[in-house]
Amino acid sequence: MGGDSVVGVGVQLKTHQEGAVILRTLNGGAAQKAGLQRGDVIVGVNQRNLAGLSLDEVANLITGPAGSTVTIDVRRGDSNARVNLNRQAIRITNISEVKMVDVQQKVGLIRLEKFGEGALQELDRALWSLHQQGMKSLVFDLRGNPGGLLTEAISISNRFVPSGKIVSTRGRTQGDNTVESATHDQTWKIPLVVLVDGDSASASEIFAAAIQENRRGMIVGRKTYGKGTVQTHFPLQSVSGTFWLTTAKFYSPTGREMAGVGVNPDVTVNMSERELEEIGPVDRDLQAGVNTILSHKPGELVNNMSGKPQAKPALFQFSG
Repeated sequence: MGGDSVVGVGVQLKTHQEGAVILRTLNGGAAQKAGLQRGDVIVGVNQRNLAGLSLDEVANLITGPAGSTVTIDVRRGDSNARVNLNRQAIRITNISEVKMVDVQQKVGLIRLEKFGEGALQELDRALWSLHQQGMKSLVFDLRGNPGGLLTEAISISNRFVPSGKIVSTRGRTQGDNTVESATHDQTWKIPLVVLVDGDSASASEIFAAAIQENRRGMIVGRKTYGKGTVQTHFPLQSVSGTFWLTTAKFYSPTGREMAGVGVNPDVTVNMSERELEEIGPVDRDLQAGVNTILSHKPGELVNNMSGKPQAKPALFQFSG
């Protein structure tokens, strides 16, 4: 889906009792250009109050044809504003955010929305972009990532895990039983923190478990969803459509079944239900991720199969 596009103002929203709260703005979208940000609450659209509406109802009011304009009322803390936004086509990519989150300490951030087709190529471009800006460590954000292609999860894991198992599958037939191990090809030796939450699922959990159990980095956030099954699609012969069947289960590098269990973070960011709903301007998960990087020696966040910190980890180099 790397080349797909949607028409809109470029916001990702979450349900809020007064309407919808902005999780993030999309690069190049009208909302970003207007200065809207995480934590802003959209309380009105075209002078209609949004209190009590579902997220789908709010989204339907905001969306419209490319080139048209929508007026939204936004609350930020105690302030209110009315903003006119032009709807436009926005390219949807696997990676939604690439930036330096700590310019002084050179901490980079990459947010991966899904493990879709082309995700590996997007990741390579993002890593080199941050590398050219002097990145010394990385926060890899998988919060809300529902998964995607198993092949992309394995390939992306290979960019960071130089040796050891990545994932195994076990199913009904011998053909469903596989073991995927790191290929030690073009591996980034950079201190790594992975952000996860209860909506990180499937391929996200494969990657997080591979990083955690191979001692490649630290997982920060909240326990992941626990979707550890392989689904195979079978085209139907008599009618048009596809039949999806669970054919195997995922197992972590240490042989732990992922289904119903998920990945527990190394550093837990506790939030109440109210805090999870009331998205504030400060991203506490990201803050915890950066603090985790800054509070550890670089070697403690770089691959270490023996369990002993590397004295002088080689940063930004590919190893073949």
